[in-house]
Amino acid sequence: FSVGDVSLMNVMAPVFLPWTGRTATLEDSFARNWPFGLTGEVWVRPNSLEIYPGLAVGDAQIGISATAEETQFAAFAKTAEGDKVAVEIASTSAADGQRIAGHLSLPVDIYQHFKLDNGATIASGQARVDLKLDGEGRSPGGALAVLNGQGMFALVDGKLLNISPENFSRLILTAKDPEGLNAAFAGLHSGDGIKLGAVSGSVNITNGVAVFSPFGTSSPDAQVLVKPIVELADGKIDIGVVLSLKALPELPPMEISYSGTPMELVAGEDRTALTSYLGLKVLEKSVDELEKVQAEQERLAIEEEELRKSDEERLTAFYAQKAELRLRLRELKVHSAQRILDAELAKAEEARLIREGEAINRSELRLRLRELRVYRKVLAEAAPVATPREKPTVPQEAIQVPLILAPPTGPY
Repeated sequence: FSVGDVSLMNVMAPVFLPWTGRTATLEDSFARNWPFGLTGEVWVRPNSLEIYPGLAVGDAQIGISATAEETQFAAFAKTAEGDKVAVEIASTSAADGQRIAGHLSLPVDIYQHFKLDNGATIASGQARVDLKLDGEGRSPGGALAVLNGQGMFALVDGKLLNISPENFSRLILTAKDPEGLNAAFAGLHSGDGIKLGAVSGSVNITNGVAVFSPFGTSSPDAQVLVKPIVELADGKIDIGVVLSLKALPELPPMEISYSGTPMELVAGEDRTALTSYLGLKVLEKSVDELEKVQAEQERLAIEEEELRKSDEERLTAFYAQKAELRLRLRELKVHSAQRILDAELAKAEEARLIREGEAINRSELRLRLRELRVYRKVLAEAAPVATPREKPTVPQEAIQVPLILAPPTGPY
């Protein structure tokens, strides 16, 4: 018959645990038989079946059968991508509780179901796990604690996120102090991540602990080894990522770990040996750099002393030249002042001569004017006085001796 949406845990609980009406836990004891001695077989087709949080599938069938000796549960489904899901568990009576045997075949979306407690995803890829299980106990928790089994796993398009050895290699080569070392480790936790590709291996379960065979990859920058471990009773996982970095020769390995429940993993690092080694290398590099700096400082000090002496010589020459220029300027100023004084004296002399010339000319002019007036007076006194005629008479010709007057001498 058909039912609505159900979860695998809610369907399995009434099959293997007593019907108490309470929410079932892993500490509840197994039921040896169904209530009232019920036996039989039933198949259920749910609308959707939640295998585990985050994985719900359709096209599922659930089969339940019970006899006086054994109780069986089987669930088969297919994901939207076509991956098959199979869960088969059988419970039989044992001297120390119930013996549980089963088979699991489950797909896992790594990107969706492996995250840190802050929500960041640690890896990506599609994984598949096929396991055969066997255990014995009075409760599910007790059976998981002593569970044994084995199986296989496969990973397609695997990738470790937020780990980039190439960034570390690039930054560690330029690190010269603790800040540079920290910057290199910060660069390690950024970038495109590490591609693992397609890997597969075995799974061995002993006393409730599933150990996956290590897998990894190699690149020019690092050798990577991934070691997953799952504690079934607690539902916790521990993933160790061992990095053998190749940026420098003989670097000690470091390990990045992710532990906790799959959706709330806590990241940790063990890099003590690597940090100590790199710190020593950085110190050695710093000493070499310091020696180079000291040698450079000595060379610069010698050059600076030579430059200082050269500057002193140039400064002395400059001051001597400046003093000479000041002397020449002073001489030029004196000569200029003398030329101005000589010009003033010449101008004064010229003015004096002009004044004297003008005085001589005025005196000479007055003298000449006086001579002219005297000359005119003499002329006036020498001229005859004219008398009126009483009657016309015949003029008699008379001979008049011409009077020759000498003109005044001098410039005027």
